[in-house]
Amino acid sequence: MGLRARYFHEAWNCLDFIIVVSTDIGAILDMYTDSNFTVIIPVIRALRVTRVFKLVRGSTGLKVLLEAISTLFLNIMNIMGLMFLMIFIFAVLGMNMFHGTMYQENYNEYTNFRTFENSLLLLFRCLTGEGWNLIMSDLAFSGAYKGVECEDE
Repeated sequence: MGLRARYFHEAWNCLDFIIVVSTDIGAILDMYTDSNFTVIIPVIRALRVTRVFKLVRGSTGLKVLLEAISTLFLNIMNIMGLMFLMIFIFAVLGMNMFHGTMYQENYNEYTNFRTFENSLLLLFRCLTGEGWNLIMSDLAFSGAYKGVECEDE
């Protein structure tokens, strides 16, 4: 209160202000609302951990490390943009190639190429390695496509 508007001229004070206000909002949401906001409350509480970054002011080694991380962040964002572009292209290709595939055990209403959103989620799932081989074997089955007779029967 004593600093008035000068309080917000320093970035660390702004960070403290955001942490305190978000914690207060989280407490109010926790007390007076139903369970719709219960996911937000732990995120708001996790913001308090950012106060540790105040230690950077006193340590030159931490300053150097933080500057290195900030310069690498732009490079990481470029790589993430390229990855999203590749996933976008393959999602469109998957929608074009596999939109008529019938649902099976692993290729079902949740993991399919019928909508763009499902295509992105399926490709992200395959990118992380979560059951990609099961989905691949479902899509490789020759009787899975409309108008194609199964050769095994």
